[in-house]
Amino acid sequence: MTDILMRVIPAAAVLLILALIFLLGYVKAPPDQAYIISGLKKESKVLIGRAGIRVPFLERMDKLYLGQMTVDIKTEQSVPTSDFINVNVDAVAKVRISPHAEGIKLAAKNFLNKRPEEITRDLQDSLQGNMREIIGTLSLKEINTDRDSFSDQVMQKASKDMDKLGIEILSCNIQNVTDENGLIKDLGADNTSLIKKNAAIAKAQADRDIAIAQAAAERESNEARVQADTQIAQKQTELEIKRAELKILADGKKAEADAAYEIQSQEQRKSIETATVNAEIAKTQRQAELKQVEVEVQKQKLEAEIRAQADAERYRQQQEAEAALFKRQKDAEAARYEQEQKAEAEMKIAEAQKYAKEQEAEGIAAVGKAEAEAIRAKALAEAEGEMEKAVDVLRTRGLAAVAKKAGRATNEGTVMAIVDDACTTGAVVELNCETDFVGMNEKFKAYAEKIAKAALAAKQVAESGNPHAAAISSHPCAALYGLECVNGNIQDSDNNYTRFICVAKDPVIYAGANKISLIIALDNRPGALYEVLSKLAALDIDMTKLESCPVAGSDFEFIFFLELEASVKDPSVRACLEEMERSCAQFHFLGGYAEV
Repeated sequence: MTDILMRVIPAAAVLLILALIFLLGYVKAPPDQAYIISGLKKESKVLIGRAGIRVPFLERMDKLYLGQMTVDIKTEQSVPTSDFINVNVDAVAKVRISPHAEGIKLAAKNFLNKRPEEITRDLQDSLQGNMREIIGTLSLKEINTDRDSFSDQVMQKASKDMDKLGIEILSCNIQNVTDENGLIKDLGADNTSLIKKNAAIAKAQADRDIAIAQAAAERESNEARVQADTQIAQKQTELEIKRAELKILADGKKAEADAAYEIQSQEQRKSIETATVNAEIAKTQRQAELKQVEVEVQKQKLEAEIRAQADAERYRQQQEAEAALFKRQKDAEAARYEQEQKAEAEMKIAEAQKYAKEQEAEGIAAVGKAEAEAIRAKALAEAEGEMEKAVDVLRTRGLAAVAKKAGRATNEGTVMAIVDDACTTGAVVELNCETDFVGMNEKFKAYAEKIAKAALAAKQVAESGNPHAAAISSHPCAALYGLECVNGNIQDSDNNYTRFICVAKDPVIYAGANKISLIIALDNRPGALYEVLSKLAALDIDMTKLESCPVAGSDFEFIFFLELEASVKDPSVRACLEEMERSCAQFHFLGGYAEV
């Protein structure tokens, strides 16, 4: 046991010593530093970014910084250039210790165990001296304008000295160049003036190009405008020529029609002279046809009862015409008999046309009657309300409606008579009427109230039961409500009539239509109305009515209602209307018709 221990203890002691040596001598160098181990060997061992063993007490370890270092290079004092201008230059150099073995060996002799700040301080003087030497070989303009070349020359000059120290120059940048007399600023001012000069010249050239382009564009625009105006003038000239040609054509057609009419008139006169009986028959036939046309137009406008009267009148006239024809046939013998056969054939054609017109008139009359009944029902309802108001007003003034006193008739409204409670004689009060009436009492006239329809006044008198009340109405209306006619034909004007207008879904111009109604609006300019009226005067068109009405919401603007005695079947009239439609701001053709 003792022998074993004696053998183990020395071995353990050796192992312990070796472990201690290993722990104390193990080193690991970072990538930016070089560990230099020296002592036992002639050549030092260099560790860079790896581990190694240093024998304690027998070897030493020194450190050398291998990272990048920045050296500020300043002239500190003014240095004359090759053109004898004193300048101050600030530069920055990036350096490091050469990673090669020879460079590390040289650097170890100069910078071993020094911090980066100490190394840059040692290199600063050498680099400044090299930069001063290069400045003396260059002009101020070369230094200031070609700084890359300047820095390259400084690096090339300093590299020789740095190689001897084991230093590698990575880059050299010129930061600032100044001079004591401001020559660099003057050079900049000179360049600035030159740049401004070049810019001004370029701007002037650009303005010149723009002006040339604008002139060319205006010239082309003017040419296009002149060409367009020329084309417009040509089109207008062509239009005026076309209008003149159409007017000439229309005048020619009208002249031909007048000549044909004159020839026909002469032939008719000749026929009358040669055959008196034939002329009489033709005259009778024309009169009968005129009466038939009048009856047809009236049938479209009047109620069923009036149409029946018109039919009876037409039948009477036909009977008279046939009787006259029969009498003349007895006197005319063979020639008259031949004309009678011809007249009968024409009468059959007229009857067929009349039957077609009657069918059309009955359809229109049915529609018109239905619309008239609806309008009359609405008017009666409104009028009854107005009548009640009138009676209430009369009662508030101590008056009452009474019966059977009447004045003169008018187609503008309705009248009825009233008396106060103490009166025994009637007095006429005007209701919606423009004329004075027989027996009008000025005391009661001020209290008049309007009633919409004459028929409503007659109904009011009939329903009142008062024998002292009267109303003015038509004979059929009096018969309808069982009233007695006290006096007839009481109108104060022979030219007393009512105008009716036929309205159709589709425009229809009947034979014999010789009146035209228009509504136009003109531009607000001098002579606008004269231009329209002059066109009518040139065609000898008679204007029977011209009414103006101001346009709502506009100042000094009017619409005009015109009535013309002309036929739309006349080509010249149609051409005139088409011209008015083109020249007027608004144009409405209300229709062509004949007054019956």
